[in-house]
Amino acid sequence: MARQTKPLNNTEVKNAKAIDRAIILYDGDGLELQINPAGSKLWRLRYYRPFTGKRAMMSLGSYPSVSFSIRSASTSCRCSWSPEQRYRST
Repeated sequence: MARQTKPLNNTEVKNAKAIDRAIILYDGDGLELQINPAGSKLWRLRYYRPFTGKRAMMSLGSYPSVSFSIRSASTSCRCSWSPEQRYRST
């Protein structure tokens, strides 16, 4: 069974700091926030490629310019990649 994660909130993201190496805060459903020691915060989405089924990662932008609205966008992308479409031959 998959582990349930609590969605991130604005206070947690603002207060998070990486000291000596990058840390990752998980938001759920493959969405994560990477915090680098230099102070940058990057949204990333882990997903499975639709046709090959291999795991991949997509960068979605940095934290201040891309806010928590990315959560709904990542969910809509995930819904459009259904398993039926993954192995459909053309």
